[in-house]
Amino acid sequence: MPDTPVEKGRGGPYDPAMEARVSRLEDEVRIIRDVVVRTEAMLAATLPNFATRAALDRVEAIVAATLPTLATRADLTHVEAGLKAELAEKPSKTYLWGILGVLVTAILGAFGAGLAAVAILH
Repeated sequence: MPDTPVEKGRGGPYDPAMEARVSRLEDEVRIIRDVVVRTEAMLAATLPNFATRAALDRVEAIVAATLPTLATRADLTHVEAGLKAELAEKPSKTYLWGILGVLVTAILGAFGAGLAAVAILH
């Protein structure tokens, strides 16, 4: 609908269609007001569940204090390389089982020799 002035020049009566336009405008404003009231109520019910600015500031301070102490990717890569080097110097399982076999054989041999010596002496 085109926008027409409320008054027609000087001293003339108002446009008769103006009453209907203002009435419709008031109805729309009432609907908007109801939506705003419902929105405010929903926000008031929801906002207490969100963190306050002070709580967010405390979390930010904790994160800022903790981050410098955490390891970086470069730190972890350096540790990984060191561990790989140390593990490469360690004997393998096969080598350790071989050593254990030799020791068991030596112990059993010594035990057998001791039994033979006891049998001879008796």
